[in-house]
Amino acid sequence: MVGAGSWPVTYTVGITPQCGNSTNNTITVNAVPIANAGSTQSLTCSNTTTILSGSGGGTYSWTGPSIVSGNTSANPVVSGAGIYSLTINSSGCTSATSTVAVGFNTVAPVPTAGTSASVTCTNSVINLTSNPASMNYTWTAPGGSSITGGVNNQNTTGSGPGTYTVRVVDPSNGCFSTATIAAQINTVAPVTSAGTSGSVTCNNTSINLTNTLTGASYTWTAPGGSSITGGANVQNTTGSGAGTYTVKVQSAVNGCTAQATVAALINTVVPVPSASTSSSVTCSSSAISFTALPASGVTYTWTAPAGGSITGGVNAQITTGSGPGTYTVRVTDAVNGCTAQAVVVANINTVAPVGVTANATSSITCTSNTLNLNGAPGSGGTYTWVAPSGSSITGGVNSQNATGSGPGTYTLIFQSSVNGCTAQATAAALFNTVAPVGVTASATSSITCASQTFSLSGAPSSGGTYTWTAPAGSSITGGVNNGNTTGSGPGTYTVIFQSSVNGCTAQATASAPFNTVVPTGISAISSGTVTCASSAVNLGVTPTGLTYSWTAPAGSSITSGGTSSSATGSGGGTYSVVVTGTNGCSAPAAIVVANTNTTAPTQTAIASQSLTCSTSSLNILGNPSSGVLYSWLGTGIVGPANTQSVNVVLSGNYTLVVTSTANSCTSSAVAAIGTNTTSPSALGSGSVNITCATPSVTLIGSANPSSCTVVWTGGVCAGATSYTATACSAGTYSMTVTNPANGCSSTPATFTVVPDAASPTATLANTATITCLNTSAQV
Repeated sequence: MVGAGSWPVTYTVGITPQCGNSTNNTITVNAVPIANAGSTQSLTCSNTTTILSGSGGGTYSWTGPSIVSGNTSANPVVSGAGIYSLTINSSGCTSATSTVAVGFNTVAPVPTAGTSASVTCTNSVINLTSNPASMNYTWTAPGGSSITGGVNNQNTTGSGPGTYTVRVVDPSNGCFSTATIAAQINTVAPVTSAGTSGSVTCNNTSINLTNTLTGASYTWTAPGGSSITGGANVQNTTGSGAGTYTVKVQSAVNGCTAQATVAALINTVVPVPSASTSSSVTCSSSAISFTALPASGVTYTWTAPAGGSITGGVNAQITTGSGPGTYTVRVTDAVNGCTAQAVVVANINTVAPVGVTANATSSITCTSNTLNLNGAPGSGGTYTWVAPSGSSITGGVNSQNATGSGPGTYTLIFQSSVNGCTAQATAAALFNTVAPVGVTASATSSITCASQTFSLSGAPSSGGTYTWTAPAGSSITGGVNNGNTTGSGPGTYTVIFQSSVNGCTAQATASAPFNTVVPTGISAISSGTVTCASSAVNLGVTPTGLTYSWTAPAGSSITSGGTSSSATGSGGGTYSVVVTGTNGCSAPAAIVVANTNTTAPTQTAIASQSLTCSTSSLNILGNPSSGVLYSWLGTGIVGPANTQSVNVVLSGNYTLVVTSTANSCTSSAVAAIGTNTTSPSALGSGSVNITCATPSVTLIGSANPSSCTVVWTGGVCAGATSYTATACSAGTYSMTVTNPANGCSSTPATFTVVPDAASPTATLANTATITCLNTSAQV
């Protein structure tokens, strides 16, 4: 018998036809059922479950990742994507597995929203647009606004400001997304200002009004009592009258309005004139001068009193009059025509001068018979000096100060230049023939180690002339006729003082002193330490108040105070200082050694580590652990970079710079971070058959490298973690390998186990009859 079907069979039992019996039976071989899992299906945003369509007849058995119900029916309900398998059992025969793929169709649309209009002061409507096309749309307006062009249109219109939202639904899978667009707002009021270029004056009420904004509409308004005279709806116009004018402007772009005001300039200020006179009616003249103020911007009209007259121009600011009395000037503002007047009374001055004095300011002395004469007042008139009999005026007979020669009483006649009146005074000649007193000579410095020269000072310090004389073997080096001079050499020096007042003389002497003492008690010190952060060292020497010269060692330098008791050096080594006294005598050099601390810290950083698939972050530890500041440099540092250890997530070289907190010296070390993320290769694949005679197959895989760990998926019945696994049913099996050295996994190697379609399904039906003679039947 070959294949499925029914075949008749005749059984004969006996030795001969006479001793035997025959019977007929039918053997039926059933066909293997064929399972059909149906066509590929998809889950969508609107359909989160789907019904599979199996066929083939018999008892159904479904397997798969997310079967909700009906796993033993032809049409199970599933809720997840994946491969679903169907086998059918009929009359004891099991079909080969049929699979169907269920996928996801849940890609949401990516919408955009836009607008091409703006909300303005006169228009609240905006155009709203969206993409992509051929979708379902729902527009939502913000609070206080509305959709005016259809909430379910792809493109619509809205009214009002705010952010509009469109919900876009893909009709093919029910998935949706939203997009927003903010309404463009153009409600900025125009910026404007108003100005004026004219003024309301005493003789003119018209002003010019201007506005700075062009391209708009205008409305001018005049204050109460005034008016717009040049057009109320133009950019620039004219007004009449005082007060504050207002202009309202409306933008032609967005209809927004603004207003500005300008106050009319008022120029009705009456001038404040004044009148003055700078002369008087005197004994010698009746003419007087007048001056009016202000000095400019006005016109003038002068009027003389009865009996007087204007002699210098009635319309001049500065004029002259003749005669006593009250003069009037009328002043008119040239800009606004306003007028005012002022008066001035002519001064009368016929009083004789007072305070006229004469005195002798010098005396007849031992060397001169001439004396100085001084008159008062110092100005305002002319002078005439008269000498007594036997004497004479030798200089300045018509000057305030004159000179006379000889004894007696001198007379001064003073005539006022203001009114011509005169007065006189007298002065008697004085005598001064007393020799000068208090004449001294002293040495104010000494002969020192540095110089044989010393200073000489004579007294008094003024009022005469000096003549110095040096002793034998010495000399005057600073000028023999100076009050203070210098001498060179030992001995007694003489000064002769002659009074500049009366020519009398007196003299004094001074001996040369000596100062050649060398400074003692010299001590040099240093403070501070030369470090990597600072090379400065503070230097000092005692005693203070002398002259100093500091010298730095080779490679170092004096940076400040090289000639003072407190200096600053740069660098280590032995510094020296020479101290010189005020007398030029120097002590032996004093030395001091600068303290130095420039030892760099010793540091290390753990190196040669690698990032792997299982280790995405590494910790690098630096040393030393204390006494330093840390600074890590590198591109993959995560978190603070100024700690002893840092975490890194990228390969490369990381530099640790450590800075000593004691001396700021630095050193560095490098940690090399590599990358080991190479995935292993899973080797082996193919398709093998499973049959009724061979119900299991061996799946053989390998890996590079061979040290990988193995995981089989698909339901192997043996060897799930070895390179050789056993599959006991048809299906798809995958081997994934992981390199334990770096945790990286391979792309799966896939094996397909296919059932043998020719496998028979046998069904036995026993139709034989057991009798007394035939107590058994073979099936």
